[in-house]
Amino acid sequence: MTNFKVGDRVRVVIRDGNDILLPRNILTVTKATRCLTADGGQYLYFDELPKAQRGGWDSDRFELVEDVSSVSSDSKSEAAKRKAQPIARGVLDYFPAALIAVSELSRIGNEKHNPGQPLHHSRSKSSDHADCIVRHLLDRGTIDPETGLSHSVAVAWRALALLQEELEASGAAPKARGAK
Repeated sequence: MTNFKVGDRVRVVIRDGNDILLPRNILTVTKATRCLTADGGQYLYFDELPKAQRGGWDSDRFELVEDVSSVSSDSKSEAAKRKAQPIARGVLDYFPAALIAVSELSRIGNEKHNPGQPLHHSRSKSSDHADCIVRHLLDRGTIDPETGLSHSVAVAWRALALLQEELEASGAAPKARGAK
């Protein structure tokens, strides 16, 4: 039986009907306690889970992916920074329908501006995001006849495009992989 430490990254290796499917099934140990069992087992706890499901998994159902003691301090600080940015819980879980609508607008725009090409943001075709945001905002709550979607979807798409390009220009983010 492996003994895990706080900070170790582990993967689920055995699943039963009580387990939940986790993104990539890799979790970071936040607490590891010994069990009062004959084999001196260990229970593991994880903050990535919803509060009601954070602990009580027996460690023989996990394998070590990354030992916290073997990770450099730079990697640890980068990992901590990434963990502090709750993309799934802080964006996807807040706005699932809105993001689906924005992705549909991306598909429609790609068909219009790049017919027959793989989905990508062709930045040279339109860069007046601030003006377009205001124009679509004036028509919020109504349907854009060109796309069949709410003008509010276009506001969200343009706001994301504007922010992405600002972050890239400032050096705070690399060029988006879907941008050309």
